[in-house]
Parts: sequence; structure tokens; C-alpha cells
Amino acid sequence: MKPSERNEKKDRATAMVVTILIHAIILAALFFVGMPDKKAKPATEKIENQSLADKLKPKA
Repeated sequence: MKPSERNEKKDRATAMVVTILIHAIILAALFFVGMPDKKAKPATEKIENQSLADKLKPKA
């Protein structure tokens, strides 16, 4: 095997590892961005709670 062929194989392997790492980082970022926040309520739930609270307020 020629030295240039060895270098090509090393370069190909390095490129593959870098590609896999980049994809893994992107997937992890998308996963964390897509996870809903446990403390935050959906907007529709907030609106429903507010309208319900308005209906239950005693009229003065």
C-alpha cells in the first residue's frame, strides 16, 4: 500500500468521525430545544385559566 493511499484512508476516516460528531451534536441540540419546559404552561391553558378566573370573580 502506497503512503498516499494510507493518507487517503486516514483522511476518509477522520472525515467520517467528524461528520458523525457534528450530526450527533446537532441531534442533541434539537432534542434539548424540542423538550417542553416543565414549568411553562401551554398558552391555551393560560388563556382558559384566565377566562375561568374572570367568570368566577364575584361581582361587586
